[in-house]
Amino acid sequence: MLIYCEGCGARYQIDVNRLSSGKPKGKCSKCSKIIDLSEFTEKFSVPEEDDCGGEGIKSGFVTENVRKMKSSSMDISQLKPVPLTSGTGFRIIVPFIVLILLAGAGIASLYLGFVPGIISNQISLRAQSISRSFSAGVLQPLMLRNYLAVNKTASMHADFPDVAYVAVLNQKNLVVAGIMNKKDEFSQEFKDRIEKNGFPMDILTENEISAGSDMSVKDIKAGGRIVHDAAVRIPDSLGIVHVGLFKENAEKEINGAFWPVIILLGVFSAAGIIVLFVITKSIVVPIHRLTRSAQKIALGNTNEPIKIQGKGEIEALSTSLEMMRQSINMAIVRLRRKNNS
Repeated sequence: MLIYCEGCGARYQIDVNRLSSGKPKGKCSKCSKIIDLSEFTEKFSVPEEDDCGGEGIKSGFVTENVRKMKSSSMDISQLKPVPLTSGTGFRIIVPFIVLILLAGAGIASLYLGFVPGIISNQISLRAQSISRSFSAGVLQPLMLRNYLAVNKTASMHADFPDVAYVAVLNQKNLVVAGIMNKKDEFSQEFKDRIEKNGFPMDILTENEISAGSDMSVKDIKAGGRIVHDAAVRIPDSLGIVHVGLFKENAEKEINGAFWPVIILLGVFSAAGIIVLFVITKSIVVPIHRLTRSAQKIALGNTNEPIKIQGKGEIEALSTSLEMMRQSINMAIVRLRRKNNS
């Protein structure tokens, strides 16, 4: 037989044979509330009186069913919880959670499929923009052989965000100006080499402009860091400029713009699950109580009124069960009067 905890609405199955005597009690395994089972002991005896007085029914449908329940054998442990997967709340909440997970998986797939390419493209565009500006800025100083102005322009572009280095190569492919920015972000060995030998010419050879092209972009490794190098020819074939960006720094900056969206999605998902849980509980708990009332009526206890509770369908169901209980009482009274006559 199923019983319900009035505290949390948990369902349990009990062995009816253990309720035949005494005042049995059970303890809810979820909320630790004591469940008084003595009210169910009446199912083992046929009432001799009803609330209208006189002799009760000693035969018929109710007596026959009580006799069958007494003679039936059930081998079920007392207060054994009903599996969670059989509950209405489980069937409502789980599909919602699955839907949220599928939506999250879809967003993650889109993110991994498109965002890395967008990030790489944005880094490349930033490097090309700085290198073209740098190329235009050093054109006139190179033509006038004003190397002090070339270095000044290089220093100005090296201060741009995420710039790892800038360099200017003349027509003979010699470094006219080379500035390493934020040296502390490179490995110690690479820093020591810069201090000893000056600007490392070898990193510039990893990204060479092919014949007939004015620009080349490539990811290279320098001092233990990944650098996005953009090489641009200076007009009038005066040389080449190189601008390197710390790729990890630029990726973190661009990724930072996506995190608020992901966090907002997570907050809305969590709020949706909480609201759905509250709504489900407000439906499931009254249904459990009404089910218990219906079981009492099925066991012959038709004298306890059913409380009309809830709104909408829950209220309509409560009203219908109360009307059924009253109709059963009236039918019993009519049958008793008929037997007495």
